[in-house]
Amino acid sequence: MKFSIKLVLQSILLGLSLCLLSIVSSYLVNAFTGISLGKQNTNSVNIDFKSYFFVAFIIPLFETFIFQWLIIYQIYESYKRKYKKQLAILLSSLLFGLSHSYSYHYFIFTTIAGIFLATSFCYFKERTNWLSAFLYVTLIHSVSNSLIFIIKTLNT
Repeated sequence: MKFSIKLVLQSILLGLSLCLLSIVSSYLVNAFTGISLGKQNTNSVNIDFKSYFFVAFIIPLFETFIFQWLIIYQIYESYKRKYKKQLAILLSSLLFGLSHSYSYHYFIFTTIAGIFLATSFCYFKERTNWLSAFLYVTLIHSVSNSLIFIIKTLNT
């Protein structure tokens, strides 16, 4: 398993970027359309460690396994076509978005976030291996979820 400080720092920066993208796009959509991209009941965010641990670590681990590792790995191993990377990113992203289809707008945002995560997975896979790519993307997702959770908690 290949790990480097440079790739870990890239993962953390990508996680921060994803969080920033989430916050800015949510704010802009809300400001211009009045539509909230989050779940309807945002006032019920729990401030306990168990909720934080679940949102920041368990969900990213599970979602990265399902939406990046399994889908992208299967496409890479099954298809020998020229555009398998693009197919893997597209399918992974759409399924990621569909799993977050609380509203039409949230589906669009999470599909875009899915493109970000799937592209990151392919980037790290090309530079390391499958397991390292999985761990780096889980870190990206964890950083993003952690910051969004903390910000939502502070705003309630």
